[in-house]
Amino acid sequence: MKRGFTLIEIIVVVIILAIAAAIAVPYVGNMGSYKSTAAARIVMSDLFYAQNYAITAQKTVYVTFTVAEGSANSYKVTDKADGTGTGVQLPGEGNNWTVTFGPTASGPLNATKLSAVKVNGAAATVFGFDSLGQLCDSTGSATTITAAATVQVTDSAGKNTVTLTIQPYTGEISVQ
Repeated sequence: MKRGFTLIEIIVVVIILAIAAAIAVPYVGNMGSYKSTAAARIVMSDLFYAQNYAITAQKTVYVTFTVAEGSANSYKVTDKADGTGTGVQLPGEGNNWTVTFGPTASGPLNATKLSAVKVNGAAATVFGFDSLGQLCDSTGSATTITAAATVQVTDSAGKNTVTLTIQPYTGEISVQ
């Protein structure tokens, strides 16, 4: 007696595989969106950490951004607005807290870039958090910030952009 699969069993398996493929294809085709969202969440967690560090240490902490088309994009968290300071320690990294985007990075950061940073609606390279966790400008003044700051992360193809918004008075950070 020979054992095998019937035509009905084979058709059922093919139909199940076709349904699974139809569900999976849109997700695979939109990987840039997932990578830019993942990279934005990495930036958001670093901003949360910098904000909490400012509150805990009772000093202003600055995030200095390098956003340039065609070159490495990065940000550095320090205790000086010009990015040369030290004192902010990332667990496992010591005082050298620099995050780089692009081909030399790993994970979702290698397929993404910082596309824009704005404070009060104008292009900016630095903002900070004061000792209360409020958003502040490069001079450490929270009173001059009247509108939310934004950080945009884009996939390498430039098709998917995720915007982080930092509220001026509360320092609340959200992903849009």
